[in-house]
Amino acid sequence: MSDILKLIEEDHKKTMKGIEELEETKGKETAARKKTWTMLERDLLAHMKGEEEILYPGLQGDIEDKILEAIEEHQLVKMASSVLNETSADDKRWLAKLKVIKENIEHHVEEEEDEIFDAAKEKFSKDKLDEMGKRFEEVKKKMHAGK
Repeated sequence: MSDILKLIEEDHKKTMKGIEELEETKGKETAARKKTWTMLERDLLAHMKGEEEILYPGLQGDIEDKILEAIEEHQLVKMASSVLNETSADDKRWLAKLKVIKENIEHHVEEEEDEIFDAAKEKFSKDKLDEMGKRFEEVKKKMHAGK
């Protein structure tokens, strides 16, 4: 069993790798681009829901400003994803929109893995982080199952 912070970090790496692969699709088949994005977005939405339901509530009182900012960053990524979904994958602006999403995620990841993770490590025991990791995975599975 992994603790929630390790699981979140793994998701961050997977997301960035997926975005970088998409950035390399310039001039390539757009159907594959759209399919890859759809899978990446599904994982990203499940990840954000898991953070918001499992990690963030326990830290709300301690680092409220950082948690509120992280939630707003999630909202921006969701809005930008929606715009990307409305854009044809062969539109010249598609990769530019993806780049904006990537930059927002990079900023979010940097702050989260630094400040929010530090606060979580201070506040929660290893057992609690493991238990939260289990619940984080359950939330993501439910999202993937469409529940």
